[in-house]
Amino acid sequence: MKLSDHPQVTKVVVSTCSTWPDVVFERTLFVETTLPLSPQQAGYDHAQLESLVEAVGKRMEEESADKAEIISTDWIWGVGLKNPSKS
Repeated sequence: MKLSDHPQVTKVVVSTCSTWPDVVFERTLFVETTLPLSPQQAGYDHAQLESLVEAVGKRMEEESADKAEIISTDWIWGVGLKNPSKS
């Protein structure tokens, strides 16, 4: 399943930023989801979150992203991932 087709993903954005004066590019994948991201949230399901993290990891590889941020639709909760092949 493509990440953009995931039923609990509302937005997928790939951002490329650079630093100055030493030009270093960093690609970040942002994923907004309705899925509860913390056990403190009602309806949290670790298996569903794990499945989403795997899908995000695959998309990170496709996009050659350095990192990913999975963010709740209320922008209160988030999960950060680093691409191990870029470390």
